Amino acid sequence: MVLAAKQELLDEGRRRLGWFIAAQGKLMPLITKRNEATRAQSSTRTTEGKVKLQRARKEVRRAVNDARAAWVCRTIDIIQPPGDARPPTPKVVWDAIRLLQRGPGASRPVVSMVLYRDQGDNRNKNSCVTQKECGEAMAGSAKQTFSQTGTFYVAAIAKVRQREHEVFAATAKLSNGKSGSDAECPAEYWKALHDDSDLNALVH
Repeated sequence: MVLAAKQELLDEGRRRLGWFIAAQGKLMPLITKRNEATRAQSSTRTTEGKVKLQRARKEVRRAVNDARAAWVCRTIDIIQPPGDARPPTPKVVWDAIRLLQRGPGASRPVVSMVLYRDQGDNRNKNSCVTQKECGEAMAGSAKQTFSQTGTFYVAAIAKVRQREHEVFAATAKLSNGKSGSDAECPAEYWKALHDDSDLNALVH
């Protein structure tokens, strides 16, 4: 059931593969072959080695061009899904358009998270400098967060039955592409059950 829900309803969204990762099964052997030819030609310069190196480089360039073209086609399919696929949401369409505008070779700068020496003191804004300080701050913050325990009565909570509109509201807040519990079932599955009156009982 979980597998069927993921295949039919799951929207990968931001987790779509880039052109290199999607084609690495074909690219990596060619890149390895080119690198070996480069090392061989660098150590022993021969006419035969030069020809092999040129051929290997050409194969890599051709495979890279094919991978980038396939990425463009996949991104276009997001905007205009083939066949009877579900139409995408406006957000998905615009995200795909921006990807096409940036191109397959575009990258975003990695913004490092700022950690402070005392994560619990909002007035102390002395940021960590070294990697060791960052690790200690992260470990201390995680330990403080996950060591907290709450008190509640399990039996009392079990007696409270959720009302139908509360279930609908909680389900609507679930993020697509993620599981709201340990069931590992995407949120789209539970949302789809609400559309069928006969299946609503499975949600409660």
